[in-house]
Amino acid sequence: MSVKIRINLNPNKKEKTEAVIDKITEYTPYLGVAAAVFLVFVLLLQVWVFFAAAGGVGINMEWNKWEDRYIELEKMKSDMISLEKEKGELLSKKTEAGNASELLAGIFRALPESAWLISLNVDENEVLLRGNIVAVDKNALGLISEVFIQKLKEEIMFEKKYSNIKIKKTKNIKNKGVDVIEFEILCTI
Repeated sequence: MSVKIRINLNPNKKEKTEAVIDKITEYTPYLGVAAAVFLVFVLLLQVWVFFAAAGGVGINMEWNKWEDRYIELEKMKSDMISLEKEKGELLSKKTEAGNASELLAGIFRALPESAWLISLNVDENEVLLRGNIVAVDKNALGLISEVFIQKLKEEIMFEKKYSNIKIKKTKNIKNKGVDVIEFEILCTI
């Protein structure tokens, strides 16, 4: 086995690796001290933040400022809940007469000016409208089929319940010497 021995006869001439290792070992204590100082600083900063938060110096003053508003909002919430309950009770007590008034209002909003109703039969499943429209020209039947039926379909009561609307029959007649079209419109569920 051969052992190599290396002797450096010039102590000022060091190899590059030795120079780097010397530099690292020379600055290591300084880096350790700097890291320790930094950690102590962070720890003191955390302690200060903890005591500032735990003391609640600013929080308590802000809460007193907003406490009245919070109480007022909570009261409003409870009032809204009780009003919603009352609304539900009133809607549950709503009678069929209320629905009938909505139904009639919808019919008369949709009815053309030159038309009038003769009879109205309301059943749970259907509504039968009988009426007349002045037949001044050939457009009177179109006025019933396009305008009146379309407006009926747009009314809330018909949109919700009686969505199937069609002309059951029409008939040309004279009413007190005036040409009119007698119509029947059936509205079903």
